[in-house]
Amino acid sequence: MKIFSADGDITLKVDNYCNGIVRLQYGGFDGYIDSLLNRYNFIEELSASDSEWSENSLSLPDGFELKIQNDLGFSLLRDGDKVVNTESGWQAATAPTVYQNKGYNLRLSQKDNEKFIGFGDIERKKFLLNGKADSLWIRNQVSYIPVPFFMSSNGYGILFNTTRRLFFDFGKKESGINSFVVEKDFLDIYIITGENYLDIIGKYTQLTGRPALPPRFTFGLWMTVNSEIRSHELLQLALQFRNEKVPCDLLALEPMWMETLYDETVDKKWNEERFPYFPWEDKSPATFIGNLKSMGYHFGLWMCSNYDHTWEEERKIAGKTLDVKANENDFLSAESMELVEKDEHFGHEPMLMDKVTVPEQAFFEHLKKFVDQGVDYFKQDGYAQINLHADRLHGNGLHDDVMHNIHYQIYTRQMLEGFESHTGRRGFTLAVSGWAGLQKFSGTWTGDTGGGSETMVAMLQCSLFGHSYSTCDIDIDNLYSMHMGFLLPWTQVNSWAYYRYPIYRGKELKNIFQEYSNLRMQLIPYIYTQAWKASSTSMPMMRPMFLDYPEWEGAYEITTQYMFGDSFLVGSFSDEITLPKGNWFDFWTGKIYEGREAKETIDIPSDKGGHLFLKEGAVVPMGPVTQYVDEIPLTEIHWLVFPSKNSTQGELYLDDGYSFDYKKGDCAVITLNCRNNGNSFELSLSQSGDYNHGVKNHIVEIVGYDNAEITINGNHTLTEQGKYGQIVKNIPCELLQN
Repeated sequence: MKIFSADGDITLKVDNYCNGIVRLQYGGFDGYIDSLLNRYNFIEELSASDSEWSENSLSLPDGFELKIQNDLGFSLLRDGDKVVNTESGWQAATAPTVYQNKGYNLRLSQKDNEKFIGFGDIERKKFLLNGKADSLWIRNQVSYIPVPFFMSSNGYGILFNTTRRLFFDFGKKESGINSFVVEKDFLDIYIITGENYLDIIGKYTQLTGRPALPPRFTFGLWMTVNSEIRSHELLQLALQFRNEKVPCDLLALEPMWMETLYDETVDKKWNEERFPYFPWEDKSPATFIGNLKSMGYHFGLWMCSNYDHTWEEERKIAGKTLDVKANENDFLSAESMELVEKDEHFGHEPMLMDKVTVPEQAFFEHLKKFVDQGVDYFKQDGYAQINLHADRLHGNGLHDDVMHNIHYQIYTRQMLEGFESHTGRRGFTLAVSGWAGLQKFSGTWTGDTGGGSETMVAMLQCSLFGHSYSTCDIDIDNLYSMHMGFLLPWTQVNSWAYYRYPIYRGKELKNIFQEYSNLRMQLIPYIYTQAWKASSTSMPMMRPMFLDYPEWEGAYEITTQYMFGDSFLVGSFSDEITLPKGNWFDFWTGKIYEGREAKETIDIPSDKGGHLFLKEGAVVPMGPVTQYVDEIPLTEIHWLVFPSKNSTQGELYLDDGYSFDYKKGDCAVITLNCRNNGNSFELSLSQSGDYNHGVKNHIVEIVGYDNAEITINGNHTLTEQGKYGQIVKNIPCELLQN
């Protein structure tokens, strides 16, 4: 840490952390004031770097250097060349005390051809922020997840350490100048340097938290049923899905499960006309939830909240509930009332205008009874939490100018922590909104925005801060939407007031839906492996093309395709596709295309809603078609390999899928290596970790090649023609090289 001062009364504290993360925090007479992101631990504690200052200059990794100027501004250089610097007119605050400070204006230089991306879900038509001016403020349907973090193509990113509304302008008003304005705060930012976008995202999630690994079953199909449904109808629907062989893992109810519709209180009860649930049934497997479980389903409930969740956050910090009776002399005691006429409607105790919140009780406390009855998750609707509360004084003493952007996220984290603490197993959330740090504990759907092309861009925007577990409401009548929806990290169909049940919509649609659902089930080993990578490295599971191909200028303009994990390129909402350089295997037709970084039209089969390509070098572990994720033990893996010119490598991650034991090392990673020797391929398998996974057999299919010679660990083997190429069957686990 180093502190700088200038002629005025404002000072600058610089904290230098490991891996090229630096915090610049300005303060005045009141010292340095942390934001709620720090107070409520949405920003992680990092170890300090051992780099030393040379006067006002600090060396950072990858050739970067930070210089503090005499006016307390700064410049960032790389290999001696200036990358960015504060421009004239910038100010860290308007006054040296919080009582007079009206805020800051950070004015930064913008270089020629520099590109800016980030800030979360604020733009759904394009990715580049250049020329855009707006603000970061949660707005229902318009901007669910604004995040105060952006990245530059010149190797740096900036996290604004605030929960207030942030106004920004990327050169729209003044060419060559980026401006960032926050009212009432002192300037407080984290500068993150890195080799590329993915490197910076990884460091950002070091600072704000890596995504947790959710239970494996969450990667199956989610089905939210019609609002009017009753328990018997729900069981019949569940049985029909099984009888029609349409794989599905999660069923969920909409608001009418409650006795009081949209019940905000902590006295929620079942609507017993629709879902009779008697006390003596709690431990019986014969309840409607128990029967759903016996068919392999997991179960969720729609949830609303207008609760003040800051009471619980402050209780965690103080170890007790805040005392609203701070001065007992302000209130009448029983003794002092002896000479006072007793009047029942006259208040003698402090009264909260918020009639919903119970300050002494965490919100999740009243939901434990539903979890005990078999509920696996709660879908957190935006409801009142994402609205403005203009007259609310929150339990922490703050108003909505500070709380609006962060309050819903506090709610989400408490829901996850409450579930995991109560059950002792991995939980997950399905939320709609958030701020910086969202990716650590939340999965999201895109709210009331449907499942169209702009929704897809919204999810891709969230990948730019390391968020992985995203989905939307699939429109099953739109083949494009169905195609995209099944090739997302999570897959959800939401009926709400409709009957979006594919098994009721005719044979043609049902068959298409079923084929996509079958493919989804086969890809669960691949998808779960990508989720493990996201949790350990913050590599987003779905990502825009420019994250994988940052040097490709045209990639920034592509909004109808994305990478799904390491191996798949998904195109939707257009018959045109733009393939990066290299070879690409058409998953639908088996044809191989050479990428030219140019838009072209490639035919899509009539029963498919978009393109699906395997990247050259892809290694995809696949499993069997099952009716739900954990229906049968995984004993056989079918590897699809599209070899690169030299060596190709891919991984399969395995653990029990539900507990926290993987954090203790109870997991395994199987690695398949394929060496290309022209028209012959040498395969080898190896394993790290001692987890007893039960996989007994491996099948390897070399896609795109006929009559190829294949050896395994140096031994020649017999091959046959598979669906996509040359296939080797029955590779026993004994051939694994430990």
